[in-house]
Amino acid sequence: VNVDELNVRSAAGTGNEVVTFANSGERYTVTGGPQQASSLTWWQIRSVDDPSLSGWAAADYLDVAIE
Repeated sequence: VNVDELNVRSAAGTGNEVVTFANSGERYTVTGGPQQASSLTWWQIRSVDDPSLSGWAAADYLDVAIE
């Protein structure tokens, strides 16, 4: 996550419900996507530290980390 606080949504698109927030520097695993919605590319993500936190996030606010 490359912004201070990122809305993680129930589905791809800015009109969908925010289910949680991701904070700058937190790490997530991509579990689905990509999907196009609201003129953005979206990825389904799940928290590395708390797998119960998951949803869809816009790619513009995510950085790739290779381990």
